[in-house]
Amino acid sequence: FKYNGAGVTPTGGIFSAIPKGEYVLKIMDTDEKRSKNGDPQVIVHFQVAEGPYKGRQVRFHYVTFLPSDNPGAGMALHFLKSIGQPYKDEFEVRHMEWRGKLLKASVSEEEYNGRINNKVSGVEPFDKEAVKEPEGDVVPF
Repeated sequence: FKYNGAGVTPTGGIFSAIPKGEYVLKIMDTDEKRSKNGDPQVIVHFQVAEGPYKGRQVRFHYVTFLPSDNPGAGMALHFLKSIGQPYKDEFEVRHMEWRGKLLKASVSEEEYNGRINNKVSGVEPFDKEAVKEPEGDVVPF
């Protein structure tokens, strides 16, 4: 195809990671796949929703739905709870409905192939009142 780049200034280049810290993130995109072990998995791509790094991306967060006997199985449920999605008993995962949801996240830095990338290392609800548990309903996370 043809393109006219007249009047357009090239932008981009090497992107640096945002500093580690606490951020409000918005889910921008999700992709469904299987983990290396064959477990259902959703890849989440975020964008910083507020503050000085607003608009910057935090990509490739993996939410893996592990078997119930796996000690890490509750992590996916905590993620769902944090964004106000169904997480109890049997439910259908509808990752497309995650898009646009906000959450608070602890973002860390991780080196991969000699480059520093961001990694979401913990999440909690953006609005805790919106996902408050009913009286007597105890969730272990």
